[in-house]
Amino acid sequence: MDDTLLPGIFIVQEPYVRDNKIEGLPTYWKSWLSKDQKAGIIALPTCINPIFLTAEQTLVAIKILAKSKPLSIISSYSSPYNEIDTNLRETTNLITSLNEDFILGTDLNAHHRFWGYNDEVLRGEKVLNFITSHNAYILNTTNAPPTYQQGDSSGWPDLTITSNSHFAQNCSWEVLQESITYSGHKFIQITLNADIHYLQFQRFKTKFGGHRKLINILKPKIEQLLQEIDNTQTKSALDKTTITLQKEINKASSKAYKTKKIPVTPNIVWWSQNLQSKKNELKALSRRIQRSTNLEKSKWISSKENLN
Repeated sequence: MDDTLLPGIFIVQEPYVRDNKIEGLPTYWKSWLSKDQKAGIIALPTCINPIFLTAEQTLVAIKILAKSKPLSIISSYSSPYNEIDTNLRETTNLITSLNEDFILGTDLNAHHRFWGYNDEVLRGEKVLNFITSHNAYILNTTNAPPTYQQGDSSGWPDLTITSNSHFAQNCSWEVLQESITYSGHKFIQITLNADIHYLQFQRFKTKFGGHRKLINILKPKIEQLLQEIDNTQTKSALDKTTITLQKEINKASSKAYKTKKIPVTPNIVWWSQNLQSKKNELKALSRRIQRSTNLEKSKWISSKENLN
C-alpha cells in the first residue's frame, strides 16, 4: 500500500491468521475475524471508537459513526468450493437487523457480467438477486481493471456493496493497480467524501482518581438536569435532553480528569519499495552472520573495515 495513504479501516479476506489473530499487525491496531477466520476487519488508530457488532461463520461486522449516523462495516468471504447460500443467508440476517447504512466488502468468487466477467453462473445470479432484493448498490465501477490477477488468470471476485444508491453517491471506489499486495488480489480504495466525517471523542484517564471532583462539578446542575428529563415528552425533546446531558458530563470530565493520547499512524512519505527491499536484504545478511562461524565473521568484519 502507498505509504502516503492513511486508511481508517481495512476490509480483508483470507488473511494470514495465527493464534486466532491476524498476524503481522502493530499492537495498537484493532482487528476482528469471522468464525471461519476467512473474513476480517482491521481498524487503525485513525478510526475512532469502532464497535464490534458480530462474527458469524462467513462474515464479521463493526459499527462506526459517519455524519452523526451509525455506519456498519462488513467483511464477508465465500470459498468457490462452498455453497454461497450460507454466506448470503448470514448477510441477509445481519443487514435486515441493522436497518441502517452499511458498506459490505466481499470476496464471493461469483461470476457475472454485471461486475466485469464475460460469463454468468448460478452463483453470480444468486449474488445479484441478493443485491437487488435489498435495494443495495454495487460500488464497483464499469470497465474497472480486474480486482484479482495472478499470472494469466484474472477476474472480479471482490465486490463492494452499499446499502443504497444515495449513500453510494458519497463514496468513490478505485482499484489500486500500482500498490503491491503480495497477493493476486489488488487493493481497493473506498473513500467517503469530505462531507461525511467521523465523530471523535475525548478519552479520559479515570484510573487515577478525580471522581470526587467530577461529582462536585456536577452537583449544582443535577436538579436542573433532572427537571429537564421530567419535562421531556417527545422524541425530539428526548434527543435534545440527551445531548445536553452528554455535554455536561463531558465538560465536567474535562475539568476532573486528564485526557488520554490516541496513537496516530505516522505518515511516512519518504519510505519506498526499494528501501523496503534493502531493509529485507540487510535482515537476511544479519541472519547469515549470526549463523556463521567465527572465521567467517572475522572475514566479514575485515571486509567491512576495508570498505570504511
